[in-house]
Amino acid sequence: MAKDWKGFDPKNPTASDLIPFAGVIYFSYTFGLFFHFLESFLR
Repeated sequence: MAKDWKGFDPKNPTASDLIPFAGVIYFSYTFGLFFHFLESFLR
């Protein structure tokens, strides 16, 4: 089982395979910063 259901090859990752992971990490990081800023601002 070299590839999973998305066709992602963990032994040979390409940029198109890593873009969704980077997008999710970046989105969660930015959302966390924004939420923390909003919480401290409303306090």
